[in-house]
Amino acid sequence: MGVVAKIAGVLVAFSCFAPAADSGKITHQEVIFEGQKRSYELFLPDADATPRALLLLMHPTGQREVQLAKAWKSLAAKEHIVLAAPSSTKIESWSLKDDPPAYIEQVITDVKVHHPVNPRRMYVFGFSAGAHYALKLCLAFPNSFAACGSAMGALEEKLFPDLDNLRGKVPLILFTGTEDEIVPASAVLATYKALKANGYEVKLQNYPGQDHNYYRLSGEMNKRAWEFMSAHELPQR
Repeated sequence: MGVVAKIAGVLVAFSCFAPAADSGKITHQEVIFEGQKRSYELFLPDADATPRALLLLMHPTGQREVQLAKAWKSLAAKEHIVLAAPSSTKIESWSLKDDPPAYIEQVITDVKVHHPVNPRRMYVFGFSAGAHYALKLCLAFPNSFAACGSAMGALEEKLFPDLDNLRGKVPLILFTGTEDEIVPASAVLATYKALKANGYEVKLQNYPGQDHNYYRLSGEMNKRAWEFMSAHELPQR
């Protein structure tokens, strides 16, 4: 886990702020990471220089990150949330190897060029493959994120024993549907129970009749996710 010990450094706000993206719109941004051009979608709720909460959005398999940003845009505008939806190296998957936390750090650093971010209010939300990744990212670096949301995501059971060895306990909210055949409700329930047994603050929301289509209930899920996540802040440093 020492691969990105410096990730905590992203929590230090820049002393200067140069707005370059339009507020109220989703804009495409590019960064260079390890010599490769990478991109993310950025949404700025306003042009106010007040440091805002930052929500990182991790897209599902085979879908461009802009779709998840669009699903959150309305709530983000209302709640004054900065959204950043990074692209994975391979659109069909996320991995800590191909998309290391140092890459997420690079994205966060670039976001701060466009709008000041409250270092105590940084959150992660993912859907499907993006949710699997979001869980691993937040569990591995609990001191970097105030809370995490997972829509139709779960941990592999082989990782459950490692939960007892992790430092810090990031709060998590998990969403699932009883008719989800891609990430079964049983897998999400097992993840919930493993987290609960290891002392995590974790909430499970199960939707009867819901399949793997997060977008059908995205407004409801996003509202519940934000109510849970926004109630948490990182401690003062």
